[in-house]
Amino acid sequence: MGNRANVQFTDGHDVSPSVYLHNMGGMVQDLLSETKALMGGRNDLEYIAARFVGVCCSKDPNSGLSIGMQNEKNTDIVDHGDAGVFIVDINTWTAKVRGLKVVIE
Repeated sequence: MGNRANVQFTDGHDVSPSVYLHNMGGMVQDLLSETKALMGGRNDLEYIAARFVGVCCSKDPNSGLSIGMQNEKNTDIVDHGDAGVFIVDINTWTAKVRGLKVVIE
């Protein structure tokens, strides 16, 4: 298959669409770190999600063809069993994945 992951951003009230990565699951933390750096402290939910997609497209060996978006609540996101589902809190830049808390540097 691939090294799949789903990434969704939240500000504690709203959630972004889920970003599906077919082949870049092992890169999620690096992709999030790059997105955080691009944001420069700004915490606009939609803008962060858009910048994340842009970063992913720039790094995807398939020119962005292995990236999708789905409009779903975080409880409905499918864990494909590879890298998992990352729920990123944009207020703290921490992610929950499979019950673990990950700090995005």
